[in-house]
Amino acid sequence: ESEDFSYYGFPSIDGTMVKIGMFTTEKSRISNPDLLDRTIRMEELSSFKELIEKDLPDLYSDPSRVNSYMEIYTADKHPIVGKSPDCDHVIYLTAFSGHGFKLAPVMGKIGAELAMFGKTDYQIEPFSPVRFIKTGSI
Repeated sequence: ESEDFSYYGFPSIDGTMVKIGMFTTEKSRISNPDLLDRTIRMEELSSFKELIEKDLPDLYSDPSRVNSYMEIYTADKHPIVGKSPDCDHVIYLTAFSGHGFKLAPVMGKIGAELAMFGKTDYQIEPFSPVRFIKTGSI
C-alpha cells in the first residue's frame, strides 16, 4: 500500500504468471456501475509498471493482460456471512468483492452447515450481517 494506491497479488498455479490487482483510489471511485470506464490509460499503466519495478523487482513489469472491472466492498471491507437476523430462511454469503471464487469451497461448506444445522464451527462472527443493522451502513 502506498499514498497513491494499494494492490494485491497472487501467483498462478503453474508459477508462470502473477495476477496483480490494484484497488481504486478515492478519486477514481464511482457511485453508479453505469459510470465504470474500462479504458486503461497510459498513466495508469505507467503507475502499474513503477509499482512492480519498485516493490517486485524480480517480476517482469510489462503486463501480459490488462482489465478493468468493478469490485464492491462493505464499509468495513469484510464480507457478509451468516444468518439473517430478520429471517431464519435467509443466509448471507456475499460482498467478497471479486474474491469469492477463491473462498467458494469453504463458503459453500459454511452455507450448507448453516442451512442444515443452523450453525457452523467456523468463526464467522466478525462477518455477521448484524454489524450493519447496528451501524446502519453497508
